[in-house]
Amino acid sequence: MGAAQPRKGKGYEREIVNRFRATGIDAERAYGSDGRALGEVKECDVRISLGARRILFQLFRPGRLARKFVPTTDISGVIYRQDRGEDLIMLRLDDYIDLLIASNV
Repeated sequence: MGAAQPRKGKGYEREIVNRFRATGIDAERAYGSDGRALGEVKECDVRISLGARRILFQLFRPGRLARKFVPTTDISGVIYRQDRGEDLIMLRLDDYIDLLIASNV
């Protein structure tokens, strides 16, 4: 792996933290993309704090996702489950931030 991949990942982590902060949500990036730097699990790249609540995220920036996992412009989100797995949801980040802000009122 060359130097470009880690640089791309760090830049994306900073971008996400800045998007949360721009809305007044406390967010921080784990140094070295290792959540242990924040006292969290290793996989944590970004932590947001809402009062006493904390939400941890691992970030990925693949070249392309399968079309079926991405919400269309007319759909709010996609919910999916692997066989014998848990339900997962994919939302646009702006919609997720709006939900956080609305629930924190």
